[in-house]
Amino acid sequence: MINIAEKLKDVPIGTKLYSPLFGDVKLTNVRDDYIGCFNNRFGNQEFNPDGTFALSEECLLFPSKENRDWESFAIEENFKKGDFVKTFRGGYGIFNGEMGELFLHLFCCYHPNSGFFEDKVCTTKREGCVLASGSEKEKLLEVIEKNGYIWDDEKLEFRRNPKFNVGDKIISINGGIVFTVESVSVNGYDCIGSNGHTMFFGYTAENDYTLYEEPKLKPFDGVLVRDNEEETWNANFFSHYEPDYNKVRTLGRFVTVNNSNWKECLPYEGNEHLVGTSDCAS
Repeated sequence: MINIAEKLKDVPIGTKLYSPLFGDVKLTNVRDDYIGCFNNRFGNQEFNPDGTFALSEECLLFPSKENRDWESFAIEENFKKGDFVKTFRGGYGIFNGEMGELFLHLFCCYHPNSGFFEDKVCTTKREGCVLASGSEKEKLLEVIEKNGYIWDDEKLEFRRNPKFNVGDKIISINGGIVFTVESVSVNGYDCIGSNGHTMFFGYTAENDYTLYEEPKLKPFDGVLVRDNEEETWNANFFSHYEPDYNKVRTLGRFVTVNNSNWKECLPYEGNEHLVGTSDCAS
């Protein structure tokens, strides 16, 4: 028979194995004369070096329930940057390449009970960590995307996946001032409003904003105009969009037939109820 103890001597403690006698077990100790395993129901058990148990003559310890072939068994001795790992507590993470004597550092980690965390708080014990399975990797990738991040498998980079890009025009889901995204950083978005005011918001507030679809206006279209949300909407006729960027920033990009610049402009049609009010457009 194969000397299974020899194959397991460098395998991390906590590695999950399988026995038809006890079901799923975790490796607890490996010596020349026995293999120690633990099962939540049956406790600590000792297998012979060849995987037999007590006086049995057949192997009763295997890599998994599906895999009974010790010849194909292999676990990497050391993790490498970008490896998806399963922790000894049943969580998942992506190894960032930094390893201490006792701990692995992760780009991010996820546990069904405690949720998702990004790299500033992610470490786990080396003992008991194993490579994640294909389905476990897919699950973690789903969680990463859901939380607004992206994993680049080629560059081995974990980063934010911003909802908005530089130049996007956005507006609160409740209406109000239109903002233009001027920069995107690791912390969030720097924006400037149509009224000239600046604003910053973090990624946790992304869903409070949506892309603004600017109305396509033609000369002599009826419009409502104002410069800020404290002013009332006034009826006018549209002329053209201001081509001078400096005037856009200071005066507004909407020009009416009386050659006035405005920072906010709406089609009159569909917004008639706003005339003379300072209500926000929906």
